[in-house]
Amino acid sequence: MARGAGQSAPEGKIMSKATLDQINLVCADMDASIAFYRRLGVEFPPEAESRTDIQVPLGDGHQLVISTTLSQKTSLLVRSCGT
Repeated sequence: MARGAGQSAPEGKIMSKATLDQINLVCADMDASIAFYRRLGVEFPPEAESRTDIQVPLGDGHQLVISTTLSQKTSLLVRSCGT
């Protein structure tokens, strides 16, 4: 589990500032989602629309992950956040 602001580091260790490097999206329509992000300039491989999960680089070490399915772990996380 990542540590964020307000959490202390283990004794004797220096905690660096949390950074965002990956965005995960769950969508109902992969084709529409890819078309939208292509219009924003995100490059996808040609076979992207035929997949249920796709991960693409956004630059500077950042990643965009789009999926049409919730994993069990993601589903539990969404429920625990009250959504």
